[in-house]
Amino acid sequence: MSRRRVSIIVAGLGAVLIVCTAMGIHRVDDWSFRFATIPPADEELRQWLAGQPGIEKPEVWREGDELHVRYRTRFWRKGEPFFRVPTPPLDEFGYKGFKEAKQKGSTGWGW
Repeated sequence: MSRRRVSIIVAGLGAVLIVCTAMGIHRVDDWSFRFATIPPADEELRQWLAGQPGIEKPEVWREGDELHVRYRTRFWRKGEPFFRVPTPPLDEFGYKGFKEAKQKGSTGWGW
């Protein structure tokens, strides 16, 4: 591959990164958890997630004995950490006896 072609590819990738950063492209993460004991409601957890920098549109719901959490994170903005993994004080919120966590995956990149 020629140097010119490599330069064009690198410049193109750099342009994509700049556009992604400027537009605030988001990643959506989806998790499921199991605990021995869970509180009667999950609103406190949802509110905590909503108050975290870079976390947007948090959703918390249950299916049977599984707790599901989905949220968006901005791709990156100046002054923010590149990766965000929120760590809520679950024990304080009434989620006790941790059993299992599964990242159901990222639903991809979204606006």
